[in-house]
Amino acid sequence: MLAIALVTQTGQALAQGENFESVLRNVENLQAAGRTNRAVQFLKDSEPKHLNKEYTVKLLTCLINAGEYDQAVSSAKKWLPDSQNDFKSLLYTFIGTAYNLKKEYQAALDAFTKAIESNKNPSAEIAKQKIQLLLAGKKEEDLTKTINSVNGKTAPDDGTTLQLHLELAQLQCAAGLVAVEFDCPPKNLTKDGYKLESAGNFKSATNIYLEAVKKEPSNMKLANALGLCAMTEALSENEESGGYTKEDYFKIADDAFRKAYKISENDWQTWNNWGILKTCRDDYLGAKSALAIALEDKNLPVEQKIRIEHALRFNAIAERLRNRFNPPSSE
Repeated sequence: MLAIALVTQTGQALAQGENFESVLRNVENLQAAGRTNRAVQFLKDSEPKHLNKEYTVKLLTCLINAGEYDQAVSSAKKWLPDSQNDFKSLLYTFIGTAYNLKKEYQAALDAFTKAIESNKNPSAEIAKQKIQLLLAGKKEEDLTKTINSVNGKTAPDDGTTLQLHLELAQLQCAAGLVAVEFDCPPKNLTKDGYKLESAGNFKSATNIYLEAVKKEPSNMKLANALGLCAMTEALSENEESGGYTKEDYFKIADDAFRKAYKISENDWQTWNNWGILKTCRDDYLGAKSALAIALEDKNLPVEQKIRIEHALRFNAIAERLRNRFNPPSSE
């Protein structure tokens, strides 16, 4: 619902000499790699003293995707007094979304109502109608007619176009998979790698982790750290980075997760991270297989289970959209 890609400008990054585009790239690459918690920390360390709309939207999006709903609500409320109606409406939509995901439906309804009162907001209107039905005791399937109707127009009944777009929007906020970040032992190499990543230097951090994995080939946590870092660098705009191409970094990541799998075959954490990599590469069949294995692990936390189930639904809808608007060649 709130898949908003806006530019982030952070004080700390600028103080370190990073330009506007590189700040955006670092945060968004972390998000694309499922590393939402790292993105949140990066943003928290760089909070501006005055309201910055781009920064605020990025932070709230990351907090909600990370499951930090209370923090999202408090952060959004903090900026309400300084906001004009259009941005105030967006802040209330974030607040409503957070309460909705917490299943605090009355609070969510109140927030979405305020969003609509502040400024015309189709996303808030759809969400409000959905919650009203939930509060009335309606079942989830009863929501179809409601979300099929936008601005008085009824979507086609063939399950395509507007309906798919609406389904995609409804799922998108909760669909973001969160990568599992391991706390590796604080040895020199891993400490250096972590510091480099925190500075947005994923290329050099990948090289550090490669060396660390060579020294500890049976360390599953290190293998995952390497995979996540290499994947983040692969998602950068650098076609060639440090002698490696984007495809090389993707391969490093894939090999790292494969190594982690061999160390611990049934651990959901590796399958979760591997599923994110396959999703980033548009390998939806591979992602489906990896995430399905993660779901089988009895140690899988409930919150992550819900995220994976949402992600699988999201991927299925994305595939349907892709096939509709970009049908495979008949050749």
